Amino acid sequence: MRNKRLIILLSVLGGLVLLVILMSAIFTVYHIEARCVSLHSPSSEEEIAAVNEQVIAAAEDFKYGSIFLYDEEELMRTVDERVVRAEAVSVVSVFPNTVRVEYEYVEDDIQIALPDGGYVIAGSSGKITRKSDTDVTGDDSSVAAVTPSETPVSSEPGRYLYDEGSFDLTALDTLIDYAEALHPQSDPGGSVFLNAYRSIDLSAGKRGTIEVEIAGGFRFTLYCRLEGSFTDRNELEAAVKAMVEFYYDNNGSPEFEGGSATVNYSQSIGKYVAAYNGGN
Repeated sequence: MRNKRLIILLSVLGGLVLLVILMSAIFTVYHIEARCVSLHSPSSEEEIAAVNEQVIAAAEDFKYGSIFLYDEEELMRTVDERVVRAEAVSVVSVFPNTVRVEYEYVEDDIQIALPDGGYVIAGSSGKITRKSDTDVTGDDSSVAAVTPSETPVSSEPGRYLYDEGSFDLTALDTLIDYAEALHPQSDPGGSVFLNAYRSIDLSAGKRGTIEVEIAGGFRFTLYCRLEGSFTDRNELEAAVKAMVEFYYDNNGSPEFEGGSATVNYSQSIGKYVAAYNGGN
């Protein structure tokens, strides 16, 4: 009887060990996938495909471990550090043995002149994509020339212009990403402000004034209300919304070419509004 119980116990333990081995093999990460989740033009497909391969290569060290045990945050950091044109936004476990990295493609959005000559190009998040000996802004470019209020802490591709939480980083992200995310009521899927900036002057932003020039030469001056500050993202979003709505409502009208407008907080109606100042 005792031997029979021992045999049963050993059989159960052996079955459990075999099950663990089989489960470990089944749920081992053998495949890494990459998926770009940001909007991009069809002309960028070749570049996106190249970045996909770079993301997969960057995540190679996370293969052959348990799909239940890998560190998602570490995987995202690794992709951000190793792939210049990608910012990981999420990691998805595709059972039983695949991990998919979802990322946003880092466009060339802004340019800052370096003190020792040349320029550094970055996305709206401040992630640096490349350096250039020549000015890449202009009428035919989607890159905006930025006058910063702070000296960048880095100029190396793959790094960030500023530390997280800095004024310039928050302001640029708000001015570009928030503006481009606004859609006309007639077309909820279409941006009203995509690639509209020519220049952005943040030098007085901490004191409540930001100046921007739109492609085509029209200029806006954004003034923060006295009790607020453009270091408050919500305050800046409200001002940008008024600017974009004004631009969209009047875009294409000859009288607004080369002119200017100011954006101020109206106490009477309780929100920011833009007022046309006339032509140059």
